[in-house]
Amino acid sequence: MLDRRNRELRYVWAVTLVAAAFLARFILQPLFGPTHIYTAFYPVVLIAAYGLGARPAILATALSAAIAYWCFAPPPFDWKLDAESGAGLAVFVGVSTVAIYLVTGLMRMADVRVAATAR
Repeated sequence: MLDRRNRELRYVWAVTLVAAAFLARFILQPLFGPTHIYTAFYPVVLIAAYGLGARPAILATALSAAIAYWCFAPPPFDWKLDAESGAGLAVFVGVSTVAIYLVTGLMRMADVRVAATAR
């Protein structure tokens, strides 16, 4: 089991992954424009779920959703009350939630199989 310091470090890594995705999305802004708002953030959620666990992946999802919505959904740096922005945000959060559930479930199942094989 992870000690307290290592558990906290997983959350630091989750935030670092989101920051890297933000930087990548910002650099790709001329290419993506107002489309592909959440594209750079999907891998972050998958990597966090696989390597860090469910709770850091949930943090990565929440931060990614907020940052992408605020910074990249048109109009940037403004509240969006239209259905299109809300639907994009809902799809990102929904897909990320399912991905976290599936990835962490598969990881738990693999751990059980390894433990059973080791006996």
